[in-house]
Amino acid sequence: MNRLARLLSFAALAFAVYYSLDHQRPDIPGEEKVPAGRFSTMRALVHVKEMSKAPHYCGTAAHTQVRDYIAGELEKMGLDVQIQKQEAFWEKWKAGVTAQNVLARIEGEKEGKALLLLSHYDSSPASSLGASDDASGVATILEGIRAFLAKGEKPENDIIILFSDAEELGLVGAKAFTAFHPWVKDVGLVINFEARGSGGPSYLLLETNRGNAGLVRAVAAAGPSYPVGNSLLYSIYKMLPNDTDLTVFREDADIDGINLAFIDDFFDYHSAQDSYERLDRRTLAHNGTYLTALLDYFSRTPLEKIRSGEDNVFFNAPGFGLVYYPFSAVLPSAVLLLVVFIILLAVAIRQKRIRPKDTGTGALRFFTALVASLVTGIGGWKLLQIIFPSFQDILQGYPYQSHSLMFVFSGFLMWILFRIYKNRGNETPVAAWSVSPIFAWLLLNLFFAVKLPGGGFFIMVPLAAIILWVYETFTDDKKYPVLFYTLLLIPVLLVFIPLIVMFPVGLGMKAIVVTLFFIMMITTSFWGLFSRFGSSVRYMFLLISVIAFVSVWQNNSYTPGRKKPTGVFYVHDLDTGKAYFAGYSEKTDSYTRQFFGDEARHDSFPVNFYNKFNNLVRTYTETEARQLPPPEISHRIDTVRNNPVYHLTLHTRRNANLFYLVTAYPVQPVSVTCNGIPYHPGEKSKTSLTTGKVTNFLSYWLTPGSGSLHIEYRTENNEPAYWELYEIKFDLHDNPEFDIHPRNDKQMPMPFVINDATVLKKVIKENIH
Repeated sequence: MNRLARLLSFAALAFAVYYSLDHQRPDIPGEEKVPAGRFSTMRALVHVKEMSKAPHYCGTAAHTQVRDYIAGELEKMGLDVQIQKQEAFWEKWKAGVTAQNVLARIEGEKEGKALLLLSHYDSSPASSLGASDDASGVATILEGIRAFLAKGEKPENDIIILFSDAEELGLVGAKAFTAFHPWVKDVGLVINFEARGSGGPSYLLLETNRGNAGLVRAVAAAGPSYPVGNSLLYSIYKMLPNDTDLTVFREDADIDGINLAFIDDFFDYHSAQDSYERLDRRTLAHNGTYLTALLDYFSRTPLEKIRSGEDNVFFNAPGFGLVYYPFSAVLPSAVLLLVVFIILLAVAIRQKRIRPKDTGTGALRFFTALVASLVTGIGGWKLLQIIFPSFQDILQGYPYQSHSLMFVFSGFLMWILFRIYKNRGNETPVAAWSVSPIFAWLLLNLFFAVKLPGGGFFIMVPLAAIILWVYETFTDDKKYPVLFYTLLLIPVLLVFIPLIVMFPVGLGMKAIVVTLFFIMMITTSFWGLFSRFGSSVRYMFLLISVIAFVSVWQNNSYTPGRKKPTGVFYVHDLDTGKAYFAGYSEKTDSYTRQFFGDEARHDSFPVNFYNKFNNLVRTYTETEARQLPPPEISHRIDTVRNNPVYHLTLHTRRNANLFYLVTAYPVQPVSVTCNGIPYHPGEKSKTSLTTGKVTNFLSYWLTPGSGSLHIEYRTENNEPAYWELYEIKFDLHDNPEFDIHPRNDKQMPMPFVINDATVLKKVIKENIH
């Protein structure tokens, strides 16, 4: 075969992989080229910088400053601004707070449903600067609205702008709007901007209670320049324990919406590194392209007509925008393609173009390749965590070196696949060897058709593979086979490379096994092309893996730009009188050593304490109890007609940030109110609060003017009441009772856990007679 043809083919495939990943986002134009009527990334960055100077979660002075800044920017545009101050509780995340939503409205020329632009402005407690999550979303809307108004166009639909509060505490601001604000009845569609990292493309997630067909057609008609998303993503998203403010609108108000969220650089999520400097500028520009197109379209499109009872499969293809077709075509096409391939295979065997022996050999090699991909992904990740124990410090499961790790894994797997499929004979029976992976694709498509029809577009892979298989099997005089294979493989790479890379980006490096599985499936299905590249390519993949591994090794140290998460808090058990310093890492470092010294214990922590991701205390030491004012607690029982009514009132005496209430007793409440607002901590109004384990009943966040919580619940039976109260304040470094040395420039507070806090624990129990 012509060596030049092989070289050009490999270069074309490599460019397709690069292009598929790079072309998901726009480049940033120079500031001088952006007129007033167009979205400017640089102007949006000014907002991000202003809002991310300090952590601004509910109750902080910075939170008030960010709220006032947003209101001021809206007023500069000539808009009337509302501050909806509303106490609310959302049972799904068992959270409550007095939220302060910032609202404005642009009147449209026609009657009809309004378009709502949504993003939250609070940051995650207690150390996140919130530049990406979600100052980037707020800045996108502020700049997008400014540019829209600068064009002087009048929208046909009303445009409601909602900068929600307390999203990070449990979507409470969105709940406050849907439950208490009169504008909610006017909303026909929500566009929500979110972030779960600091870079990468923004993904389209279409959330509906019915079908998505109308919304898919509308988004495609709006024509965003760089749409990134597919119908499988939402199917996966619904399986994950993740929600956004848009979830509240869909579940509580039956309003459809579009989520736009970027998720790469997951290691920055909710951390002190979620800063203005680390926000990817191209990502912010990508948000701008979405908002510009969607705002122009949905501000003049009757939103009542978008709803649909049918679903569409959709995916983005570079250069073609969104491609979509009905769910109803998924199962028939999957079955038809399977039947067609079975017939073609039978004909090939009958005409002796394929030997069953070679097909059996191919099946054995495919099974070996399958096992290799699973072992490399699962075992390799566990091995690397042993080699690099620092990976386990990053609770997100996505280390700083994750992009290099993807090259380590994928290069190594490709080297293995070339070894497995190496033929020691004179001719490689590629058609026979492709039978098993093609069948595997066809069965996978049947699974998607039945269980996850949003993944129906995967059928393009076996379709392309079958076309090439037919060419390889039934064509005797093969002219330009490398060109033919390359032209059919390139569309597959353009669509699927970004998708399979997304799995570890979205789910953490443990999901690299999914990426490797699909790499194996594509490579083996198109072995007719890869077999023609020769052994030199095999060693090139191994070299890529080795170079990437060396890069991981050399860059494994913590730096000021890649900080080590460390976590310590103080807890005083008011019932036992004992106090402790507690942390989440077994090994001490220069920061945690001041708390634990040589006396650290690693056995079971004597105080029940739970955090996100079930990160338990791993290191602790007993310390002297500090003089911190305990909360005021009062509780009583009223019995009316044998229906006990339990009253519990809590008040902070030290301006704490949070009352965290758990219960370990299976109470069956008939009704519950918190500060007079109905609250259903279970699935319905009457459900068990626990399954016998310590379970979160309510996280109530204290803000200026709301330092008390009154709970009232009624039961049918005389169950004893049992609560564990944790009063939490993020003041470990500021409290005069402690002398704490600060972290160095290579360390930061560990996210997702109670950190840098003083905690007072008290058991509250009452027997009902």
